[in-house]
Formats: sequence, structure tokens, C-alpha cells
Amino acid sequence: MRRVARESVFQLVFEYTFYGTKNDETLGLMLLGANLTDDDKQYIIDTYNGVTSQFEELKSAIAASLEGYSIDRVYRPDLVALIIATYELKLGEEPSAVIINEAVSLAKKFGSDKSGKFVNGVLAKILKQS
Repeated sequence: MRRVARESVFQLVFEYTFYGTKNDETLGLMLLGANLTDDDKQYIIDTYNGVTSQFEELKSAIAASLEGYSIDRVYRPDLVALIIATYELKLGEEPSAVIINEAVSLAKKFGSDKSGKFVNGVLAKILKQS
């Protein structure tokens, strides 16, 4: 179910990138709409709150790892996958390989044909810098 929880966080953060504010109503609907364990619900809440409170810092970390790209030109689904993964890597609660694999999966599902490779490459650079 963690994959479903990550997809919920992805959708919440994606919305956040448009409005720049948390939407507790959408969060509530995400928690009600999916068949999630209590741990998954807590993961969604904690990750959404953590990402939104550190959003600019996370974007800066990603921007520092981009070569030939401006952060503002990164395809939005790729950016969201990168932001969530960067937050999780910073926490260090799960193995980095799992975090990167999940981010690549999200990018492939919601992004373009090139999203998986792009996200994997940027996260590899972020991991080396930390």
C-alpha cells in the first residue's frame, strides 16, 4: 500500500506546485478515498507537511544538481517526483535505492518517456552530494 500512499503524496504535492499553499480539504479526501493502513495515512500526512514546509529548500537542492536545466524548466511531474524523493533521502528513514526506485516509478507513471532516466540521474547526483 505504500505505493498508493506515495501516489497520493505525489498528487498533493503536484497540486501544491500550482497554488503554493497546502490544501487540507484535498488531503482529507485523499485519506478517505483510498484503502490505506494507518501507517500509510500517517506517511501521507507527514510527507505532505514535510515537503510543503521545506519546499524551497528542496527545490534548491534539486537545482544545484541540474546540469543544463533551470529548475523552472523541469517538467512538473518530474519535479514533483524529485521533490518527494529529495525529502525522503534527507530523512534517511528508508534505503536510498528504494526511494530512488519509487521516484523513478512515479516519474514513469505520471511523466514522459524520458522522465525515469532524468529523475534517476538527478537523484544520483543529489545522493553523491549528501
